[in-house]
Parts: sequence; C-alpha cells; structure tokens
Amino acid sequence: MRLKRLELQGYKSFASRTEFVFPTGITAIVGPNGSGKSNVADAIRWALGEQSLRMLRGKSTADMIFSGGQRRARAGMAEVLLTLDNEDGWLPVEFTEVTLGRRAYRSGESEYLLNGRRVRLRDLTELLAESGLSQRTYTVIGQGLVDAALSLRPQERRALFEEAAGIAVYRARREEAASRLEETERNLERVRDILGEIAPRLKRLEEQAARFQEHERVSAHLTLLQRAWYGYHWGQAQEALRAARERARSLEASLDTRQEELEGIGAELADLRQSQTELRGRLRDTYRRTADLHDRADAAQRELATIAERVRLLSVRREEALEELEPLLVQQDAQSRRVQAARTRAEELRAQVADREAQVSGLEEDLEKLRRRAQEWTSRRVQLAKELEARRARREELERAVAEARAVEARLEAERDLLARMREEVAGFAQGTQTLLRAALPGAEGLLSRLIQVPAEWERAIEAALGPRVQGLVVRDWRTVAAARRVLGAEERAVLLPLADLRAHPWEPPEGRLRASDVVGCEAHLRPVVEALLGRTLLVEDLETARGLLAELPPGGRCVTRAGEVVAADGSVTVGAGGGVLAQERAWRELPG
Repeated sequence: MRLKRLELQGYKSFASRTEFVFPTGITAIVGPNGSGKSNVADAIRWALGEQSLRMLRGKSTADMIFSGGQRRARAGMAEVLLTLDNEDGWLPVEFTEVTLGRRAYRSGESEYLLNGRRVRLRDLTELLAESGLSQRTYTVIGQGLVDAALSLRPQERRALFEEAAGIAVYRARREEAASRLEETERNLERVRDILGEIAPRLKRLEEQAARFQEHERVSAHLTLLQRAWYGYHWGQAQEALRAARERARSLEASLDTRQEELEGIGAELADLRQSQTELRGRLRDTYRRTADLHDRADAAQRELATIAERVRLLSVRREEALEELEPLLVQQDAQSRRVQAARTRAEELRAQVADREAQVSGLEEDLEKLRRRAQEWTSRRVQLAKELEARRARREELERAVAEARAVEARLEAERDLLARMREEVAGFAQGTQTLLRAALPGAEGLLSRLIQVPAEWERAIEAALGPRVQGLVVRDWRTVAAARRVLGAEERAVLLPLADLRAHPWEPPEGRLRASDVVGCEAHLRPVVEALLGRTLLVEDLETARGLLAELPPGGRCVTRAGEVVAADGSVTVGAGGGVLAQERAWRELPG
C-alpha cells in the first residue's frame, strides 16, 4: 500500500484547500510546535473512518471543522480526501487510484466518499478490512507513544504487536461469530418454548383449519352462484337497456315529428290570426256600411211618410183644387214621379240592407268558426308558451349580444379612427420620414413597415433586427434618393432603401435554425430588400441560445430573441424594449376583420 496524495479543506487548522503529495520514498513534514503537523496524521486517520474523537484529539465533530481566526470566518464544512495507489490491485476495486473521502458539517451530518461517490461507513470499513487496512491493523506512532510502548507489560505489548500484525481483525471476526452463535442458541431456546406452548393447541387449530377450508369451499360455490345470478340479471338489464334505447330512439324520432308538426301548427296559427284580423276589419267595415244603409233607409222612410202625408193632403185638397185642376195636374204628375222615384229608391235601399244583412250573417258564421278554431288552438298555445319563453330569453340574450357587439364595434371604430389618424400623421416616425411622405416623391414605393407582414410572435424580434430601418422608405432607384435630399431640411434625416441597389449576401444558416427573412412576407419585387436587411439574421428564443451561436455567425450577422434582444457577430448585445411600429401596422390590417 502506498499513499499518493492528501487533500484537506476546512479540517482543523487547514482553512484553505491544502494538498500534500507523497512521492516514492520517505516524506517528512517538519515544523515548530503548534504548526499543525499532528493534524495531518489526524486527517489520515479521520479519512480512514476513525470514530474515536479522543484518538483524534477532539470532543465533538465540530472540533474537526476550522473554527475561524482573526481574519477568517469559521468554516461550515471539513473535507479530507486520501488518495491511495491501487495499481497492484491490493484493494478489491477496479481502479488504479482509490480516493477515500470524508466530510463533516456543523449541523452534525457526515458523508463518506469513494472516488467521489457517496457510500456508507460500513461499505468503507468492509473495503478496508478486506484489504488489511481496518482500524485495528495500523498504528499511528505519535509523541510519547514509543516510551509508552517500551513501558508496557509483555501481555499489553503482545496486543500491540497483534494489532500491528493484522491479527486483531480476525479476532474481532471470531468474537462476532461467537456472539452470533450465542444469539442463535437463545433464538433456538425461544423457538422450543413457543413449540411447547403451541403443541397442545394443534388439534383445535386443525379443526379451525378444516372449518376454514369448508368456509372457503362454500364461499367459492356461493361466488359461482352469485356470478350466475348476477350474470342473469345483468343480461336482463342489458336487454331492458337495449329496449329502452330503442324506445328512446323512437321517441326522439316522434319528438322530431311532433316538433315539425308544432312548427306547421304555429305557421297555420299565425295565418289564422292574420285571417281573423282581416275578417274582423271587414266585419267592422260591414257594420259601418249597414249602419249607413239603416240611416239612409230611415231617411227614405221618413221621406216616404212625408210624401204620403203630402199625398193625403193633396187628396184632401183635391176637392178643393178641382177648380185649379189643370194647373195642378202638372204638379200632380211631377209629385207622382217623385213618389215613384222615392219608392224605387226605398226598394233599392231595402235590397241593399238585405244583402248586407246576409253578408253580416255569413261573416258572423265565419267569426264563430274562427272562435271555435281559436278555442281549439288555445290548448296548443299553452303548450307552445315555454317554447315562447325560451325564444324570448334567446331574443334577450341575442339583444345583449347585439349590444355588446355594438359596444365592440364602437370601440373598434374609435381604434380605427385613431390608427387612421396616426397613419395619416405618420405618428412615431422621424421628422425626415414624415417630410418625405408628405412630399409624395415620384418613385417612392412606401414605408417598409407597411410593405411587409410579420407574425405577431416575431414582431418585436424583426423590429429590433431592422432598427432604424423599420422606418425606412422603399424607393426605386437613386433618382428618388437625389429628389429626397432636395426635399429634406438641414436638420432632418431619413432612411431610404433603393430597390435597384440593395443586394442580398447568400448565407446558409446552421441546420435547424430560422432566418429572420424566412418569417417576413412581402411582394415578390420587395424580396431583395428583405433578404438584404434580414438574410444574415437568426431568430432564437433567448440570449443563452444566441450566445452559443456567436461562433457560427458570418460577418455582419446577428441573432435576435423573441423579446427583441440583439446579439451581433462582433459580440455586442442590445437589450431593452422599444418599437411597436409593426404591431401598429398589424392592428391596422386586422381591424377590418
């Protein structure tokens, strides 16, 4: 066995991580008293699983942890790693180097490590015991131990030599085996006592077992009978369920038929109500005409009575007027004609009254029929009254929905007016851009933000990638650029994107990565603008992904996150919120819908 390395951190006086390397040969650690030489030996014993705090010159586990000093705070953990050479396989593990470790915390918890993996103290102790390195097979000789060994009695010195020779581990195993044999003997005596106590009860237990077996048999038979019984009833229930489902389907079909009949009855009832209303109007008109005819007949009767009275007077006076016969004959003929005309008129009026009375009788019969049919439909009207209530509730619900829709319509109209005003005033754009739009330059295609379409989830990323060019004005060629220079004021600036001169630089992104230009929609003749501005820009989820792609970016390339953070190929990072131009354009496009 050869010790190769010892690492200490926070153990006793070793606050910082300290490493001792033991090369081939003899290693000596020298120093004045109190410098911590004995702590190195204590650390080796502690790492090998020593449990006696007295042997480690301490009273508690906390004494193994650095307690602090004037310039350093106390440590919360002590750790010792002991590396052993195992090239010859003296330890039963498949490693050429074996590192034994131990940790202690101020909370009282401890950990044991084997090549960095946590193990139990028992596992560590058994490994060392199998290799002859248990606690009783090595001795650390400190100050005064030589004198103590020389002053020991022969019997005590023999025990020391046995421990050094490695006999103690076998003695311990023998003692443990003897202890287990004694415990086994005690267990056998206990078993004999139990058997002696149970033997008299065996007959009764056999009877109970027989009754239990009979109970199990009867229970099994009962279970079979119950299964048959419940299976029969289950089949009956299934048949009843099938019949009920058939009846339910027939009732549903009948319900559909009745609903169709109800709808037809409702339509017929509406027609009857309309006919009733029309007949009542016609009846009122007939009553009015009949009353007029009665009035006219009464007037004719009164006129006829007057004429009769005049005839009587005339006959009375006839005798008196014989002398005046000739002049009166003419008057008599005239009066006769008037009487005949009045009689003819009265006959005509009587005929009209009779005709009207016949019409009234027919109408009254029709009205009576309608009343009887109305009574027949009254019962049906009662049946239709929940349906009517439901339709009223539905109408109220629709009215509320209409009111809400009108409110939404008013809000959207206000939003549309606001967006229209902002688009007209080019709100939020640079003063130079506003000047060029008002100038209506020949050859100007329009604002870039209004000529492209971007999905909502990538709007912030695309706007951040474009930067000031999101407010750029797409023009045809340099003639429009020259015209724009003449229009702009001395303090005004604007971004111009000439279609004839913009060039895209082809670049294939890494596999599985999304280019910014691939998510932007536009007309075909504007695609060079999009490729030139966004062809070397990747869309990613977060800054960590963007940082991992820096090495794969071409010169001038960038990564843009969903949140609008930009990482350039030169390593510069742009963070923070801003923009909103593309979102405003999307809202304007989606508002008509």
